[in-house]
Amino acid sequence: MVWLKTDGIPSHNLQTIMYTDEDNNSDMIGAFCELLFPWKGHSNGIIVDDYGTEWLVQLTNGKEVPVYKDEVIIV
Repeated sequence: MVWLKTDGIPSHNLQTIMYTDEDNNSDMIGAFCELLFPWKGHSNGIIVDDYGTEWLVQLTNGKEVPVYKDEVIIV
């Protein structure tokens, strides 16, 4: 499950979309995102790679961390 923020909808009313293995998740590469559980105080970044059940996210501090797809909010 991936959380998507949409314009005009408060963050507490997030839409959810469920992806399956048949979906092409590579279209999410380059998307701005926010981690549900910040990594060492950093939570904003860009999706740079797709590892199947995880995405590689480059945080604003430059660090790249793998995170499960259901732990990311697309902004």
